[in-house]
Amino acid sequence: MTDYSQFGAVLAQLANNPAPPIPALDNIIEWDDVSGNPIFPDPQEVWRRFVPNSMRIKSFANTVVAREFIAGMENGQRQTFTVNYNGNGGTDTATERSLLGWILGGDLKMIHVQRTIRRLTVTKTLGLLIPFDNHYPLQPLRVSKEGTRIGKPINAIENNNATRYFVTLYFLDLMLEINLNAERGVMGPGSFCCREPHCVVTGPLITQCSVVQWGSSQNQRVNLRKRFTCSTTNVVYLEHCQACYDDGGWSTYVGETAAKRNAHGRFGQHDYELCNERNGKRYPNNAAVAAEINQIMQQPPAPERDPEQLMRDPYSHFNYVHQRTDRRYTFVDGGFRSSTERKATEYLFMVQCGNFTYNSATFSGSLNQLTLD
Repeated sequence: MTDYSQFGAVLAQLANNPAPPIPALDNIIEWDDVSGNPIFPDPQEVWRRFVPNSMRIKSFANTVVAREFIAGMENGQRQTFTVNYNGNGGTDTATERSLLGWILGGDLKMIHVQRTIRRLTVTKTLGLLIPFDNHYPLQPLRVSKEGTRIGKPINAIENNNATRYFVTLYFLDLMLEINLNAERGVMGPGSFCCREPHCVVTGPLITQCSVVQWGSSQNQRVNLRKRFTCSTTNVVYLEHCQACYDDGGWSTYVGETAAKRNAHGRFGQHDYELCNERNGKRYPNNAAVAAEINQIMQQPPAPERDPEQLMRDPYSHFNYVHQRTDRRYTFVDGGFRSSTERKATEYLFMVQCGNFTYNSATFSGSLNQLTLD
């Protein structure tokens, strides 16, 4: 685009015509966890499997055993490979424990693991994922199973029968979960919980679908083309209000997370402080915010009652107008090459998801402030 005199018309068209969905993405299983882009199967390397960055940044990834596992996963010509536990030195038990926990934490799909003497056999599989079910529901990936310990049992004696029995049960339990999880999942683009055990607040608020309807109009939706979880950094996100949507209205907020900060930290900010920097300086603590909001809400509906647009903020909306549990989060884009690119994308989605339209009488609409953010 070189004729910037038409830029306003382009933005208006964007607000009224969201990008359409791409049906070819619906059955994609593997996604790059940094860029959010789909990883299309290669017919020339049908057995190649993607190892996410979330596994590669772990310290265990630098060990001989982990590198052997990654090499086996990335070999597109071999369906089955083995990983020898003696590569790391130390005890086989410690290596096996670390390897299995690392694999489970990676949330890998389309593999089946089997324990053999002093090694792990990994077989890659084909086909679509089946949904999570009552046999194995969508749940946090706990490396240490409830009722067991990562290390030796208390007062256990090395190499006695009780210790061997305990370790065998623990490893079999861990391998069973790896295999059950590897054949189940949700395919396609979307925003999903990270499945960390501590993700008990953010996870339930993630939309977990490929098409997000944030308002009642046909154009008030986002058709996602990438896939992220709440542990991802460097993304632009949409926050919309489920209560407003259920009442026939809408409220949205578009924000960003920095390259070194994931959604858990950013969304937590919405719970205890204003997003608008100017109002944040004007009201230095939550008590001052509460006192001002109480005065605003006691006045008759009119723009003059909130001249600083204090209510036009995610913190105010989800603490005073509706509940924190009414928040819904969607990662609309990510994997940016620079903060400039991220902020430009953030602005485009501000236009698409609300276009800075706000109703001061109902405290609903776009919670992004064009001149104050």
